[in-house]
Amino acid sequence: MKVSIKQKALMTALEKGAVATTSNEAQTDSSNLSVLVRSIKITADKHFTIESSTNMISSKYTVAVNDENGITVNEGGSVMVPASEMINWVKLQNPDAVIALNLQKLDKPILIQPQSIEDVEVTSVKKTGILKMTSKDPMKTNSKWELDAFDVESIKSVNYKEKSAKKCFDVKARALKEGLSKVSFAALAKDYEQTYNCVSFQFWDGKAFLQTTDTKHCALYQIPKDDISDIDGSATMLLIPSSVLELAVKISDDENSLSFSYHQDKSNNPRIFISQPGLEIRLAGADEDKKASYHSGKLLVDRDSTFLAEIPKISLEKVLMITSIVNKVSVLFTFRKEDKNLVIKAISEESKYAPLMEKISIPELTKDARFVCSPNHLLEALKVIKSDEIKVSIANNQKNTLMIGKDDPNFYHFDILKDSPIYKDAKEV
Repeated sequence: MKVSIKQKALMTALEKGAVATTSNEAQTDSSNLSVLVRSIKITADKHFTIESSTNMISSKYTVAVNDENGITVNEGGSVMVPASEMINWVKLQNPDAVIALNLQKLDKPILIQPQSIEDVEVTSVKKTGILKMTSKDPMKTNSKWELDAFDVESIKSVNYKEKSAKKCFDVKARALKEGLSKVSFAALAKDYEQTYNCVSFQFWDGKAFLQTTDTKHCALYQIPKDDISDIDGSATMLLIPSSVLELAVKISDDENSLSFSYHQDKSNNPRIFISQPGLEIRLAGADEDKKASYHSGKLLVDRDSTFLAEIPKISLEKVLMITSIVNKVSVLFTFRKEDKNLVIKAISEESKYAPLMEKISIPELTKDARFVCSPNHLLEALKVIKSDEIKVSIANNQKNTLMIGKDDPNFYHFDILKDSPIYKDAKEV
């Protein structure tokens, strides 16, 4: 394989096609095959392609070989090389440089002990050559680097064109990025049961929502109707681990839509296929039985509730930050209609701090209310609400509070209410 490619074009291809090698799964792999898990496959013919794969995420980026894209193929072929080493070297090259890739094969491949990887067929692992890279820029500055090359047949390529995959919807990439930035805080960063570290896509009445939860609070975001189309009428929920979904969306082109499809493989493993021009991604979906662990967004939104008040965001943030010093987990909210104020009281769980009480004046308060909720959860939600005024409601069954921005109606934050013994006899004095 002999290819010359502009640094910018190669860097774009690496950022998109090598994304699986940057995942936590790949970076923490300690098996004998870790070198392959953290490697990319490069193919050059009429198109220049870079692809990478793990059990959780696979990606393939393809660009046409032509002068406009700054790619010339003198000799076609494929090679598999360590991704991070290549990326780190290419990053350091001049953006106007042209990089030559030249594969020199070994006379005799060096066999590395084979081993199996779940869901990816491995036949053998061989070092087959050396990929020599040379960078030349307009300043006539040259740089060289070499990478070990492995047998491209070591791992079977992922099929991104599964015929039985069912189309779910198309969504504008920019809108999905916006939605994920709103709800990601409510998902667990790590969950060994692989349940509450996901994003739930939920559909009802022709609308589409993103939901995350850790069971203690829940973030819900409605994707604007103009930003999503071709929703499968039979779809109700799609559950995807948030870490890999965020990687997939991160490398997508903001100006194009993402097409989502769903498929269960022969072992009934859920697979999500995402595509846009030049980019194909496959994600491992969460197991079907995990869906029952998620709140019905429709029930939460439609639940009978009572609006309490509009509160200035800056005042609410300030008071929550102060009271969270005493107790990060729970504070007592008391809305007093007659006094036209909200009293927030914090009591230390271990009596480390003296009880603290703060007040916020609320000229228009609809009713008295008293409940315990988490200051940290509310502060996290306030970070993503753009409005200056926060509308607070409480469910009539006293199971949750609802907080939305006055000018940000697509985002909902539900804090699940629970009794706290330390506030049972607390008084707002």
